[in-house]
Amino acid sequence: MDRHRSFFYPMRFKLVDSITSNWIDHFIVVSQSLKGEFVQRGYPPEKLTVVRNGIDTPDTVAREKLKRELGIPANELLVGTAARLTEQKGLDAFLTVASRIADTGRNVHFAIAGDGELRSDLERQAEALGISARIHFLGFRNDILDVIAGFDLMLYLSRWEPFANTILEAMAVGTPVIASDVGGNAEVIEHGNNGLLVPPDDPEITAKLVSSVLGDANQRAVLIDGARHTVKRFTIESMVRSHEAVYERIYSNP
Repeated sequence: MDRHRSFFYPMRFKLVDSITSNWIDHFIVVSQSLKGEFVQRGYPPEKLTVVRNGIDTPDTVAREKLKRELGIPANELLVGTAARLTEQKGLDAFLTVASRIADTGRNVHFAIAGDGELRSDLERQAEALGISARIHFLGFRNDILDVIAGFDLMLYLSRWEPFANTILEAMAVGTPVIASDVGGNAEVIEHGNNGLLVPPDDPEITAKLVSSVLGDANQRAVLIDGARHTVKRFTIESMVRSHEAVYERIYSNP
């Protein structure tokens, strides 16, 4: 059985897990972090194998499309994120960071791709922070890779995260990433090499780092180059082979 979610989910799901887990021969989890959560809850380590997600790397993306759509000049910077609009994904923290950067006078726009239960709350927060004119709520997008490619920087501030495909997608399309140091994020990002990590819910440190990266094109190029090499390890093919290896091991040792 595959497991992609952290244990930060409703009690009714935990009850179902506790009942059904005794019937499962083996679990595949998407990160070492998630495996650790399972072990802490009493799952036997020998019944858990980590197989990280893989993605398809696009041949081309329409990098200029998003700024044209939003009416942002090509020489102005756009910081964005893509996520469900839920408490887990830390979009309120994203807006707080945006307001701090706006207060410095830097001419930066911000975009949130995705939809969810907190959209109205987040729109009200942006208005209260006085940054509505700089924040673009994009809603659900079918062209998400083009959207992410249109960001000059991806800021991904989830509060817990088993494994974020969005980070891999940003790496694949050449968008530098700053992410919260939680869960599986740190299993993909090597700080300073292929991305940057920040403490969760620390807008002061995050805003300073975002401002620094936005002002340093050379650093962004270094992160993009490191990410390009990293994402080669996270292909659909490698994920499938790893799953097959788990199945073969289980079936050969009934």
